[in-house]
Parts: sequence; C-alpha cells; structure tokens
Amino acid sequence: MEPVPAASAPEPLSVAEVAREPAPEREAARLPALAAASAGASPSRASRRLRSDAAVNRDRLLTAAVAAMIREGQNVPLATIAADANVGVGTLYRRYPNREALLDALQLRAYSIVLSSLDDVLARDASGLRSIELFLERTIVTRSDLVLPMHGAPETTNPEAVRARGDVALRVGRLLERGVADGSVRASVTPDDVIVFGAMIAQQLPNVPEWSIVARAQVQIFLGGIAAPE
Repeated sequence: MEPVPAASAPEPLSVAEVAREPAPEREAARLPALAAASAGASPSRASRRLRSDAAVNRDRLLTAAVAAMIREGQNVPLATIAADANVGVGTLYRRYPNREALLDALQLRAYSIVLSSLDDVLARDASGLRSIELFLERTIVTRSDLVLPMHGAPETTNPEAVRARGDVALRVGRLLERGVADGSVRASVTPDDVIVFGAMIAQQLPNVPEWSIVARAQVQIFLGGIAAPE
C-alpha cells in the first residue's frame, strides 16, 4: 500500500473568500486574527489591572491598619488587619513582610498627609500666625492617620521617612519665617516648638471626651504664646 500523504494545513482564506463565506464560517475564519490581536493587547491591559488592584489593596491595608492600631494598639495581629481590609493574609505579607515594613509604610503615608497640609497652607495668602493655626487645625482633623514617632510609633531609619521628616521641619520653618517677616510671630519660635505641640494635640488623652474641642482650645493658648507682642 502506498503511504497516505500527510494532510497539509489549509491555506488561510483570502479577504475576498472570507467576505463570501456564510456568517458562521466567516466568524471561524476571523478567530485566528482575533486571537493574535488579543494576545498582543492583553498583557498591557492585564498589567494595568494588576497595578490598579495592587493600589486598591495597598490603600485598604493601610486604612485598615490605622483603624486597627487605634482600636487595639500597635501590636494588633497582622491577620486582623488583613481581615479588616478584606484581603488575604498572603496579600498583606507579599507587600509588607513584617510589622516593621507595615509601620514604615504607615509613617510614609502620615508624612505625605502632613506635607500635603503644609503645602496647602503655604500656598495661601495668610499671615504667619494664621498659617500656623491652619496647619494645627489640619493636624487635629487628620490626627487618626498620623502614625508617627512623636505620636507613639517606633522610630524608623527608613531613608524616605528621614527625608520626609526633614521636609516637614523645613516647611514649618517657612511658616515661621513668614510670621517673623509680617510681625505676627515671635522670632524665638522654632519649628520643633510647632511640631512637638502638633504631636501633642494629635493624641487624645484618655477619658477626655470631645477631644477636637479641647485640642482647638489648646491651639488658641499656644498661638497666644508664640504671637509677637503688639
């Protein structure tokens, strides 16, 4: 018997042939091209989706971590944080392999909030004393998100956090320079004076209700102390 020749792959349909095909056959003929186009486009879409999902998970984790630490302290189990964020423990550990890494991320987030507040105040046309008041008001409003060493968090040597801490001091210094220049703030006031006081009003004292009201009253006393004599 003569060997049966191997079946050769069918030639792809020409454009004219595809156009003449009935609808089902035409759809079948389009599948290779659609698959190729999909294969070429899906990696970028998938990577964008993964980046978006990762960002959402990161925000969930950090928001849940802040809430859990306020509720249960800084030694709250990481599994509790993951559960509160509605993500798996594996997702948490992939991003933050230990508690120190999570605290570093929380501090960077807090410094970002503080710097954003300072930049907004610096952009306003306000006196130096009023600018410091606005900054301290922002501190009261955002206090729950400020996981920082002066607010009870452990000291970190993370280079980004160290730079951010220096940036905060520089910006507070600019507020004070504005106040000295316009005659509203005493020249003897230092950035540390403002930063330390801000840390104090950001931490609610136990058994003191209506902390925002109490803190704002303390701010007015502080402002009276740093105001330049008339």
